[in-house]
Amino acid sequence: MRPHLISGIDIGNAQVKVVIANIDRETSAPEILGVGSAFSNGLRRGMVVDMEETINDVRSAVQRAEAMAGVKIKKAYLSVSGLHVRTQISRGVIAVSRADQEISPNDIERVIQAASVVSMPANREIIHVIPRNYVVDGTECVKNPLGMRGVRLEVEVFIIDGLSPYLRNISKCVNENRIEVAELVYSPLASALSVLEKSQKEHGVLNIDFGGGTSNL
Repeated sequence: MRPHLISGIDIGNAQVKVVIANIDRETSAPEILGVGSAFSNGLRRGMVVDMEETINDVRSAVQRAEAMAGVKIKKAYLSVSGLHVRTQISRGVIAVSRADQEISPNDIERVIQAASVVSMPANREIIHVIPRNYVVDGTECVKNPLGMRGVRLEVEVFIIDGLSPYLRNISKCVNENRIEVAELVYSPLASALSVLEKSQKEHGVLNIDFGGGTSNL
């Protein structure tokens, strides 16, 4: 069976960090194959101020991770953060499509899409749309409505967006190293998902990341 490789790149104000992992296809558990880091000289407060310097820093970190893992990176997830990132709450509502009124994956996809339609300046783009709560026929705080029966489905989503020029610049620093950006990931969100347990998130925990130029929570 071919290995399922996944790579992540974090271009910070102080360091560029790269990780390469093999994901177990049955358990989805990651096995770290290689890591690499390099000093970051082209960012200030999360913004690219020297493109050429950042491209070279990414190359150095990638080469070290590739040497340790013994594989070449072709595609990677790229973390983003900075003062340009904003968040907002949005809501969407749809009528359940099936005749038997059972909520399907298509209904969930449609209601999230409806909530994602928000007014936004031309120079900004959405990074994540995260469902917070569903409402089925007035029943609130539903975590997962799949398979439930109802006529009206609502959702409250958490939208994270950023400045398009910055997102394009940071992506170009990776693309110039012949690596495709699989997806942009908001760094504080990735940090929280990686270190917080389910019970901590349900009861409420503040996750703070002190960076070289910015701090996030």
